[in-house]
Amino acid sequence: MELPLDDPIAPRSPRRGAAGTSQAPRLTVGGLHDDRDAADFLALNAAAFAHHPEQGTLTREDLDARRAEPWFSPADVHLARLDGRPAAVVWIKRAPGSATAEVYVVATHPEAQGRGLASMLLTRALEAVRQDGARVAELFVEADSIGAVRLYETLGFRERRRHVQYAAQGAAPRATTRPVEDGEG
Repeated sequence: MELPLDDPIAPRSPRRGAAGTSQAPRLTVGGLHDDRDAADFLALNAAAFAHHPEQGTLTREDLDARRAEPWFSPADVHLARLDGRPAAVVWIKRAPGSATAEVYVVATHPEAQGRGLASMLLTRALEAVRQDGARVAELFVEADSIGAVRLYETLGFRERRRHVQYAAQGAAPRATTRPVEDGEG
């Protein structure tokens, strides 16, 4: 899916606490700077992607390898905590000087879903890379992730290409959306 970053991205606010609570949890947002951030990211990632065979098994070594890449910036990871507990994350991947920003990870802890945290973090992250010179954002999402696709579409992302991965006999194929290259489609 793809989103032009020509115009400012309007910020979104998270929704108040869960029904029946009298006090909203304290929300903080930071980057991926130290060991605590890394541990919180990995715990959140594992909970959010428990169903996903690759993303849900990300290890500290995997994370450290990504942090060593030239495209990594701690400021491009937007890690939200509610009352000090990891709740949601948006990670943007952008090569230095590139006009394209990839939405690399969007995850919300199952206990924090439905509060608008992913939307709030994603608009914040996209506006930051837009102000830093990115002209387009792209992302790859499994088409059967209906909630994620709906979120991206409400923010203006549009499908540019669909890839179908074939599954074993009797299993449903998984489709992912990919951006269309210039001159395609």
